[in-house]
Amino acid sequence: MAFVLAACSVSSNVSTTGGPGGDSSVPSLGFAPSNVAAALVGLDLSNLPDIDSTETIDQTGVDCNATPGCIATTVTQSDGSVVNLYVAHSWRIEANAVVTIADSKPLVIVALTTIDILGRLDASSQGDDPIAGGIKGVAGMTGGGAGGGLAGQTTDNTPGIGGGGGGFCGAGGAGGNATSTLGAGGASYGSATLIPLTPGSAGGGAELAGGGSGGAVQLVAGISVTIEAGGIVAAGGGGGAPGGPYSAGQAAAGGGSGGAVLIEAPSVSVLGTIE
Repeated sequence: MAFVLAACSVSSNVSTTGGPGGDSSVPSLGFAPSNVAAALVGLDLSNLPDIDSTETIDQTGVDCNATPGCIATTVTQSDGSVVNLYVAHSWRIEANAVVTIADSKPLVIVALTTIDILGRLDASSQGDDPIAGGIKGVAGMTGGGAGGGLAGQTTDNTPGIGGGGGGFCGAGGAGGNATSTLGAGGASYGSATLIPLTPGSAGGGAELAGGGSGGAVQLVAGISVTIEAGGIVAAGGGGGAPGGPYSAGQAAAGGGSGGAVLIEAPSVSVLGTIE
């Protein structure tokens, strides 16, 4: 039986992250991981490599594709959305390494044995620019996603209304001077089990773009997942763009909500940080 740790997130003007499940069991793992079990049953898992990420510019897809035997494929989830799947024998991120998830889709990393994170695995949005399935923020518009923050108002010479923060497992925070139709925070949505694996939502735009949402990452291991002291798994939402002079109505945009981190293994140890 696997231990499941999930986190899904909400934003007041930036945010955090949510949960278990599974279908048919995968013999090589000893349990049925959520979202990808059926796909794993159809793969040849007999000659997988060990991956050791050591650089500050590493990327998950590059590390897998550059390692003979690592499996890289896509999986369609129960809601029709698609995730990228990488499968190795083990996966280790060294203390000084920063591994960015450059994929545009949510990401599932499966190791038959262990996943050890001493450095940083990053699915965070940078401003309005998301990764790992996150949603991009747009100027002057309600944020994308089921919990997108409402757009603000930026009429010249009128005190502006700030864009609303993106929601996810809880409602997003309201922008300054918000009304029921302008600048309200995004709605709560999704499942705390993270079935299907789902990213956050973007913040509402104002004069400039709202923050992009955090992406979504799932870590699955047949023996253990360990986030060592100093290790970080990040799926934060991006901050909304700042406004200009208040008197000119140039209000700030809302932050994107955090994304999702789902960890499934017989043993899960978090000595570091999931943010």
